[in-house]
Amino acid sequence: YLGEKAMKENKLEIALPYFESEVTLHPDNELAWMNIASIYANTAQPDEAMKATETALALAPENETALYMKGHIYLMKADLRASEESFQHLVRVNPENATAYFYLAEISRQNKSNRQALRYLEKALTYNPQLKNAYIMASQIYEAEGDFENAAKYKQYAEQF
Repeated sequence: YLGEKAMKENKLEIALPYFESEVTLHPDNELAWMNIASIYANTAQPDEAMKATETALALAPENETALYMKGHIYLMKADLRASEESFQHLVRVNPENATAYFYLAEISRQNKSNRQALRYLEKALTYNPQLKNAYIMASQIYEAEGDFENAAKYKQYAEQF
């Protein structure tokens, strides 16, 4: 309870010892491991975040939060291939995970595959039509490709949120 309260107040340095104590007493508490991973990720400690995430995944291999965190950590480390694998795993676990498709689009965009990025954004928006960042990214891609009509359309959609 105190760790969660500290996290809600963004007092991560206070929250961490509570969750570390929890996993010492209950090493099978995947939620506590994910809180530890989140704290480390939010304090720019990706290696420590990955250790906690891997522990959570060992306990629950299809934990969507852990799979998301793993992909996110790999993005932090600029390992696009590993990040893509993690987000692909996530969409195999939950084919309707809009956030996973959004990050697959970001990875595709960074890999200069704008058409693939747009396909992923389409899927993200199918499952979450209010995902503002997906509209923004689609607008940016269309603009970069010189398709100003679609760029304006997606920008207008984004402004609705």
